[in-house]
Amino acid sequence: MIEDIALTEDQEAFRASSARSFAVCHGQSARDIAARVAADGSLAVMADPAVGGLGLGAGVAWLVTRAAGAALLSYPMAEAIAAAWAAEGLIDGTLIGTVGIAFDGIVRGTGVNTRLSGVAANIVSAPSADRILIAAPEGVFMIEATQTGVAISPSIALDLERPYGDIVLTDTPALRVGDPDRLIQLYGTLRAADMLGAAEAAFSAACGHASGRRQFGKPLSGQQVVSTDLARDHYRLECVQTSIAYAALAWDGRYGDLADACDVAVALAGEMLPLVVENAIQIHGAMGFTWEMSLHRALRRVRSAAAVAPAAAARQALAARCIANWAAV
Repeated sequence: MIEDIALTEDQEAFRASSARSFAVCHGQSARDIAARVAADGSLAVMADPAVGGLGLGAGVAWLVTRAAGAALLSYPMAEAIAAAWAAEGLIDGTLIGTVGIAFDGIVRGTGVNTRLSGVAANIVSAPSADRILIAAPEGVFMIEATQTGVAISPSIALDLERPYGDIVLTDTPALRVGDPDRLIQLYGTLRAADMLGAAEAAFSAACGHASGRRQFGKPLSGQQVVSTDLARDHYRLECVQTSIAYAALAWDGRYGDLADACDVAVALAGEMLPLVVENAIQIHGAMGFTWEMSLHRALRRVRSAAAVAPAAAARQALAARCIANWAAV
């Protein structure tokens, strides 16, 4: 039984505060946005109170990244919150942090002698980041963008507002800061929430357009095919929202099936949310593809985010655990 998915008053207040803050950030540089979101506490939402953080957990943090997605914030909010949870020095906005979970390489040494060599691909806002957390099987490792052995190059991605990049590491000194599973699960949940926010904004625009646009003497929403599509998209959004909220609570320790919950959230977000945004564009007709509309920006955002950790991989991991559990019975 999921008895505590509904938002509390404090959660709703934090979400609303973040939404107001992000709404005025359009057109600002990543540095300016970093200073603003640091001032309103968004970066510190999950950081340890011992280092100045709020320690509110994933149950609040996912609401912040959801608001960032709705505002199409050109700042790596999900990555920054996850990085600030795992490593110190990232909550005051002076440094931009991001996360890489696709590392193909080797880890040598331990402690202060740890070195990384390989490629971390498809990292959100890597070209503008100061501090990058790399998740490898041996642990989570922190590197500085300017240190020896780090080469960052832009990578091809649909999202033009948050440039993606590939990082080549050559015998790069690195500091181990945590457990890879916890970071990957947190990041996947927060990234899915960002996608949800963007899709919800697109869905809201589609509903508004369908209600106001008239064809053949009645609102576009009066057409059965349109109303059916909107109802289906509402269902998709509800499914994804519930899965993300559950995964966030599982990450906070409310439920025990953390790995399954996070994989379900990532899989549903990657499969369902692009369809919601694509349908919003379809309902708007030709104007939905224009630069003046924000719908294509939302589609770029959710498609690019879904590519970081494909839904198929999450489904496969979930299926593998289910099969293993059945075999053990």
